[in-house]
Amino acid sequence: MSLQPLDTGHARRGFIRNPAYRYKQSREEEKIESVKPMEPERRFRAGGVSATVWMNSTEKGVFPSIQLSRSYLDKQNNWKDTNSFKVGDIPKAVLVLGEAYRYLSLKDKENASGV
Repeated sequence: MSLQPLDTGHARRGFIRNPAYRYKQSREEEKIESVKPMEPERRFRAGGVSATVWMNSTEKGVFPSIQLSRSYLDKQNNWKDTNSFKVGDIPKAVLVLGEAYRYLSLKDKENASGV
């Protein structure tokens, strides 16, 4: 990470009088921050259980991942997510994971056939 000191007008003989060293970011780091947050590729729901498909980009290519979660209302009536499931949530989790897998399998076949 390349940090460059900000010109605060207090520099004398290469020193900055401001003890709180303030730095500006390099242009590369500014570009990284300007990238939009990732959007999910697809989300499958069954009741409060959802499987979210994400497409992760790396130097080696793009690969999918699936995030499984359950939504619930807390005591203050606010929506929260958890990765912990009740026994009754298991069939819903199986369903949404199956749909996510089906979606990725069909997408993979489409990409392979060039459609």
